[in-house]
Amino acid sequence: AWVYFDMTIGADASAPLQVMIGGLEYQVGACTIVETTGGEAGTIDVGITLSAFLADPLTHGDAIAVSSGLGGHDRTWNGTVESWQFQGSLVMVHALQDDAYLSRKLATGDETAADLGANLADFVDDYGAPLTPDGIDTDTGLSMALTGGYKYLREHFADGLKALPDYVYWVDETGAVYLVDQTGLPEALYELYEEDPSLM
Repeated sequence: AWVYFDMTIGADASAPLQVMIGGLEYQVGACTIVETTGGEAGTIDVGITLSAFLADPLTHGDAIAVSSGLGGHDRTWNGTVESWQFQGSLVMVHALQDDAYLSRKLATGDETAADLGANLADFVDDYGAPLTPDGIDTDTGLSMALTGGYKYLREHFADGLKALPDYVYWVDETGAVYLVDQTGLPEALYELYEEDPSLM
C-alpha cells in the first residue's frame, strides 16, 4: 500500500514547500512524495532547474529534506539522493526516504533472550545508522533471542510483528524507528483504505 502526495508549483519563494538538498535550498517545479507501508522504501521526486543544478551539482548520497506547510499541517520528509535525469530545463531528482535503510542494513550479530523490543532497538543501534531506535518500545513483555543471520533489519521487524500482532513499526522524519502497540495510538486524523486495483 502507498500514500501519494503530488504538488506542482511555480518557482516562488513564498510557496509552502521548502526543499533542501545537500544543505542548499532549491526552488522546485514539481514534487512527488510516495509513502509506503509493509517495509518498502518511500520515494521523493523533485524537479529543480538546470541552472541551479549547474551552479551547485548534486552528489549521489546527498541528504534531501522536503518541508510542507500545506493546509496548516507542518510535515517534513527526509531521504537520500539516488539518481537524477536531465529533462529539458529541469533536472528530475529521485531520492529514497530514510525508511530505505531498513531494507539495506544487515544484522550480522545475535542478541540473547531479552525483550523483543529491546533486542530490535539494539539491532537498529548496532547496524542501522543513520537510523536511531528512539521510538521503539523496549518493554513489549515478550522475551525472545534474535539471530542476525545477515538478514535485513526490515525482515527482523516483520518477524517481530508476527510475534506482536498488535504492534506496528515505521521510520519518522528524523530517522527514528518506531515500534509501538497500535491499540495505544491516538485516533488517526485520516484513514487510508487500500482499493481493489481492478477498480482503478
